[in-house]
Amino acid sequence: MRQQLVIISPRGFWSFEDAAAHEKIKQCTSWYFGAPIALMVCYDKTTCWKNGTNGTIGGDVDASIVTMHMMLEAAELGLGTTWVGAFNHQKARELFSIPDYLVPVALLPLGYPADDVEPHPWHFKRFDIDHSVFCNSFDGISEGETH
Repeated sequence: MRQQLVIISPRGFWSFEDAAAHEKIKQCTSWYFGAPIALMVCYDKTTCWKNGTNGTIGGDVDASIVTMHMMLEAAELGLGTTWVGAFNHQKARELFSIPDYLVPVALLPLGYPADDVEPHPWHFKRFDIDHSVFCNSFDGISEGETH
């Protein structure tokens, strides 16, 4: 089975098509799942949108939107993936020689899910709507209670 890592950013696509790339991924995260393909989403901090009112950089938001669309398309194609944010960004930067102007945001292991795979129970944990939706004021909300 061919293994591949693709790094996606507004500047283009980088593809690493060997097992060595997957060994590097394993050095960055334990959330790899042995997928044959892994996608890394990055944004270019020199060209991404910047908020003119407060100067904040919107690259992480744009990269997140792209990542979610990629996940939805993967599901549409019958592929399995998960958003891995728990990876060592600095280690990935070093191992894959990611330039300083690119900022890694997400890692998506991608492949056909095993027949016996089950989502983690936390995926089904839900709060009542009054725990997270507030109308017209912030009354009833306390620090640390919104997640």
